[in-house]
Amino acid sequence: MPQGRAPEHFSELEASLMPEDCGACHDEQFAAWKSSRHAAAMGASVLGQFGHPWLSMDDVISCQDCHAPLYEQKPFVLSGGEIRKNMLYSEKLRSNGVACAACHLRSQVRHGPPPRKWVEPDPPHNGFKVVRDFNRSEFCKSCHQFEKGDGAINGKLLEDTFEQWKKSDYAAQGKQCAGCHMPDRRH
Repeated sequence: MPQGRAPEHFSELEASLMPEDCGACHDEQFAAWKSSRHAAAMGASVLGQFGHPWLSMDDVISCQDCHAPLYEQKPFVLSGGEIRKNMLYSEKLRSNGVACAACHLRSQVRHGPPPRKWVEPDPPHNGFKVVRDFNRSEFCKSCHQFEKGDGAINGKLLEDTFEQWKKSDYAAQGKQCAGCHMPDRRH
């Protein structure tokens, strides 16, 4: 789903979906994200697999749901049962993989975990909506767990991370994925 038009009072920076624009204010998060696997999720190695004979166009569109999840990152989208050219596509945004907006933006509303400190009374971009699930492993599941019938080799799912975590000592101890993979909310 497209993010839609930003509110008219937003600055160009606030309205942007580009990670470097988020980094203008969120510099520590941007610096950490820039060297992360999420930032590289739509690199040359992934793009090299998008095409005949490896993947059909339906498969490519499906892969992008995790590797470049924003609507604006997809050159083609499935609409009304047909594959169509995406008029909102941004090649520059696509190359950013799992960009900030993929987790933190829905229909021009910013989302984030509960604040750890005081929040200013008139914050930029209308502040953010608190989503408690940011700190839960289930938040990561949509990309880090395939369902039976999804991609598998010799019956083994290509992405089975969430189920592996559920069976682990970490889950039994109540330790969430982000606790180790994003300690102190580092990206």
